[in-house]
Order: sequence, then structure tokens, then C-alpha cells
Amino acid sequence: MQDVPGTLEDYLARYNIPTFTVSTDNVKDLKRELDYAYSGMLTDNRRSNDTIQSRDILALDLDNINPSINTPDKLFNGLTELLGALEFILYPTIKNGLEGYGLRYRLLIETPPLLPDTYILVAKGFIYGLIDKQILTSNWDESTTRPAQLFSLPVRNQFTQGEVITYHQGAKLTADAIKESLPSFKALISKYEDETDFNHPPTNYVKRNADPTKGAYWLSEITQGIGEGRRNNTMYNFAWYWLVCGMADLGALPGLYDFLMTINQAYFTPPLSDAEINHIFKSAIKGYERVKERG
Repeated sequence: MQDVPGTLEDYLARYNIPTFTVSTDNVKDLKRELDYAYSGMLTDNRRSNDTIQSRDILALDLDNINPSINTPDKLFNGLTELLGALEFILYPTIKNGLEGYGLRYRLLIETPPLLPDTYILVAKGFIYGLIDKQILTSNWDESTTRPAQLFSLPVRNQFTQGEVITYHQGAKLTADAIKESLPSFKALISKYEDETDFNHPPTNYVKRNADPTKGAYWLSEITQGIGEGRRNNTMYNFAWYWLVCGMADLGALPGLYDFLMTINQAYFTPPLSDAEINHIFKSAIKGYERVKERG
């Protein structure tokens, strides 16, 4: 790996952002042409799970953005509302705007040097915080929290409008701030990893855990009524759960779609439009299929 001096902001300011015309046919090949980075301390300048001493940039893939957040401005405003005065950097990734993918962005936050285990905890805390505030949906890629994971640098494609990199000026994430946030990070991780599980069907889940299944959790939430601000994300997550449970493999997609339409009319205020339901359902199916392909 090549060492690069200076701060992250200095490096990005002089980085020559490449431009590509991307399609579903060439996107995999184009990903091999991108520049990738890592920021932290490595043993012998080699990057592997065993050589990571520390990492000092939180690089989160925002691939599973809530379908209701459909413009870069909405995404930036949502992040600003959640992260408050915290400094962060946001830029699109190669698939951004491509049909079937929607918004695809990367969020960078500079941190003090974090040991690998602490990095995982902080990264998951931020991811689940984004899910909790309905900026992201629940089908996120766990590789984004791995300490050894590279992150791609900014890229411009035919869907990019305006400046590629957006900076939110603010306070640095300090060691004291992280220490104060660890209990809330752990609570979020417990909420989404211990109490709920998207990766097992209900029967397996009950055998492993006497708590209610995730399906029961969503039904309980929905039957209490879902108002504006929660409708899209709730519908997406509910559809996603039943896809993971095997509805697609059983050939039961029409039945699942009818079920979504029924609960929408009965419990969502105001109900989502048919076009919104169609978009959410198709997005959930595509997301589920991509996760299956990754194995």
C-alpha cells in the first residue's frame, strides 16, 4: 500500500475524481478501476485482519438508503439532523443513480485511532443509529463495519449533479465523545442484533430464543398504526423480513404483495399509494436478491 501524507480533507481536495458512464452491464468491471483507501496503522504496511493496529476513519456504505430519501439533499439533511454538529464527508459511489439501486453514498467520519474491536462497535453503533432514524433500511452489508475493509474514493457518473463531495463542517469525533456514546451504541446493537433477527425464519428463531420473532415484532408495531414519517421504512422492513423467511422461494410473492396492500389500507395513515407500494416491494425484492447472490 502507498502511504499518503496529510489529512483526509487535504487528500480529497487534491484527488482527481474519475468520471465513468455506468450501466448494469459494466458496473462490476468499473469497480475494479476505482481507487481504494485505508486510514490507520498497519503492521509492516500490510492490510489483513491480523495486521490492523488501529483505524482512524469511519467509512460507512450507505447502500440501503430508505426509499423515501430520494435526493442527495434529503440524505444530507437527514444525516445533519442525526449527527448534529459532528463533522462528516459524503460522496456518491459508482452505482449511485443506476436503475434498481437508487441513491448510493459513502459517509466518512474522522475518528481518533480505534482498536479493531472498538471500531466494529462504533461502526455498528452508527449503522444502527441510521436505521433507527429511518435513514437506512435493515438489509445492510456487514462488511462496512470490518476494520480491514477498504473504501472506494469519490467517483462521478452520468447521474451526478453538482459537487461530488459534500462537507459538513463541525466538531471532530473525539475519544471522550466515543467513550460517552459507547453505552448507547451497545444498546442499539442489542436492540437490532439480540432482540431481532432478519437472517433466520421464525421457526428457527423460536428454537434459539424464547423472545418474540421479528415477524411478531413488526405485526405488533403495525397493528398499533403507522403514521407519516414511518410508513416507507416500516413497509420495506416488513416485506424484507418475509422475503428472508422464504416467501420468494415458495413462490408466494403475489400473496405477500396482497398482504402488504391489505395492511397498508388498514393500518397506515394515510395509506401509501399503489405506486409507492410497488416501488417499496420491488426494492425489497432486489435487495434480498443481491444479499442472496453475496451468499
